[in-house]
Amino acid sequence: MMIPEEMESPKKSGDYCKYVNPSSTHEVFMSAAECSTKRIPVRPRTWEELYELRKPGQTFDQVLSDMVAHEKKRRLFEDADRKMRDGHFTELE
Repeated sequence: MMIPEEMESPKKSGDYCKYVNPSSTHEVFMSAAECSTKRIPVRPRTWEELYELRKPGQTFDQVLSDMVAHEKKRRLFEDADRKMRDGHFTELE
């Protein structure tokens, strides 16, 4: 499966930078501090699955941020369910 490179490097200008997504008309502006990039090594199959989760115009940063928020919410509910099963909640009168 051939996947095109979707994002150019950020174009920095003063106190902000702009990501340009060639497959969309969306431009994402971020503060200079947010523009720094980190590389996360992943297997090709993982990258393909992450790519498939993207919505049109969405950056990989946005996909990952959504995934983190979803996982935090899932863990919160899982923890609450476990505490209910273990009897850590007291019924209010």
